Amino acid sequence: MLMPTDWKGIVRRVRRLLARKGMPAQEAEDVVQEAWLRLHRYQQQHEVKEPEAFLATAARRLAIDQHRRGQVRGEHLVLDEETLVDPTADVEAIVLRREFGGLMQRGLATLDEQTRRIFIANLYEGESYGDLAIRYRISVAAVERSIARATLALTAASREPPE
Repeated sequence: MLMPTDWKGIVRRVRRLLARKGMPAQEAEDVVQEAWLRLHRYQQQHEVKEPEAFLATAARRLAIDQHRRGQVRGEHLVLDEETLVDPTADVEAIVLRREFGGLMQRGLATLDEQTRRIFIANLYEGESYGDLAIRYRISVAAVERSIARATLALTAASREPPE
């Protein structure tokens, strides 16, 4: 079992990663602890060459799962633009926001599932190319190509008239 010598530094870096994603300190502490337990259990039967990467990936996935569970329980208020319209927003801003949403849907619909997921994870969840490469078991160059394909699809969708 490979164990890094600087666990405190590793844990501190993973906590900072979660904090940059907007997670409160106590929740980040709990998530890192759970991720560390998962790493420990996994190492009982498998070799982990990059424990810090494993810990960071596990913590990010746990944080995403926790966020999703919170949405289901109603801890986070999530409203779409159809539910809530800002009375101070002008009509043009509302129309542009809806057009942009349609553009995103049209462009992303032309992509294969993995490319779409990679693009969304990078854009909305802030996952790095390196993390995405590990998650999808592909090279960083393949992640870059996926992001480029998605960007080209969105550009093409923006040139087409709406249906």
